[in-house]
Amino acid sequence: MNNVMLELDIMGNSSNAAIVAIGALFFEPMTSEIGAQFYAKIDPVDAAKYGEFEPDAVIRWMKKSDKERLEIINTYDSYSLVDALVEFSNWICQIEDYETRVVWNNRASFDNAFNAVGMTKPWAFWNERDVSTANDLVKMIKHIDLNYRVSYKCLHHNALDRALYHAKYVSAACNALKK
Repeated sequence: MNNVMLELDIMGNSSNAAIVAIGALFFEPMTSEIGAQFYAKIDPVDAAKYGEFEPDAVIRWMKKSDKERLEIINTYDSYSLVDALVEFSNWICQIEDYETRVVWNNRASFDNAFNAVGMTKPWAFWNERDVSTANDLVKMIKHIDLNYRVSYKCLHHNALDRALYHAKYVSAACNALKK
């Protein structure tokens, strides 16, 4: 598998929002097969050194369930941002060929996190894909809105759960387009 679905828990909507968790998994869009998974929580104090905590996002997180809030403030198993990015880079390198790593995401690029700590992201910029583009293509070509066909059932409501959901979403888009 050379496709990776990447999701972030971030503290804002700007490209400089603090990252408090990284979730990712390998997947095969044409078969819906899910492979190895990665999840790392980032210590919020460390995250604030590299990104912004936007007030609207903080309020949104405060309104979440106790379990969801504790997921980001409980630091007993958290990484520094640098360590989380190193671990993620090592994990994604299971796909040995840098130029064949295809990274999907449901938001803007992940570049700023790597730039903030002086690292290079471990995939080629031309292999970045966007979940919403897949949905738009299905709407334009097949007149199908996947928002009503792919249910969002998460166990933990974290970045890894959303990565799984979005991998299923992209697989549904690929299957709709091939029919």
